[in-house]
Amino acid sequence: MKKQLSNHAQVAKTIRAHIKSNGIQARVKARSHSCVDVYIEDELPATVKLVRDFCEGFQAGRFNSMEDIYEYNRDRTGPTVNYVFVNASYSDAVRADAEQYLVDNYAAEENGQIAGMWKDQAVHQVLRGSLGNFWFNRKVRVAA
Repeated sequence: MKKQLSNHAQVAKTIRAHIKSNGIQARVKARSHSCVDVYIEDELPATVKLVRDFCEGFQAGRFNSMEDIYEYNRDRTGPTVNYVFVNASYSDAVRADAEQYLVDNYAAEENGQIAGMWKDQAVHQVLRGSLGNFWFNRKVRVAA
């Protein structure tokens, strides 16, 4: 008799296969019956966005914080979970490179800020891809 996978295990397996087939290094973990976690390190912001967009198709609905309820999307078919969390992180080496990028490309202000933000905030914006073109020549681009 063949073992039947649960919905959250099927979702995790599908996401893992898709990510791997596109050459993206990630860990995918089915945490509980209603949640799947995806962990990505040192990837381009555009790649992280593509993974998030792909994973969104496996969410059964959305949490409505105004009414404190989970609203299910009845149009979803196939295995779904309540939440898919895509966690993007960056190694110390990439963070150091981002800091150096800020030093090289933006003048520090008198109050210690860079580009109108504190250094940690500016590094975060650089890593998210919303400040400068730090990621432009960093990695070979892959389509998710």
